[in-house]
Amino acid sequence: YMGILYQNTVMPLIVIAGGPSSGKTRRAQELADHFTKAHSKEVIVINEENLKMSKAEYYKDFTTEKILRASIKSAVEKSLTLTNIVIADSLNYIKGFRYELFCLARTLQTTIMTVYC
Repeated sequence: YMGILYQNTVMPLIVIAGGPSSGKTRRAQELADHFTKAHSKEVIVINEENLKMSKAEYYKDFTTEKILRASIKSAVEKSLTLTNIVIADSLNYIKGFRYELFCLARTLQTTIMTVYC
């Protein structure tokens, strides 16, 4: 799938979704390494650690989790351009949230790919 993804002149948003400890961060790092080394692309990985937000604190209830999702969406929106690759590495288990990220990508007329781990 890497060849198909890179053939587009417009670089995508990659959303990593999956349960806790399913290998999301590892897969995000592998993708980031690939695009950085093989294609010399700027890759921005957005996750709880990069936003300095504690998973234990923000996933304890729905209200704080909503704040975390808003922070992730805001970071994706600020980072997404037509020339770089943004990897959203979080649980991303809520379909509505993934749709919001899809709408961000469509606004910039770029593509989006979801990877389930």
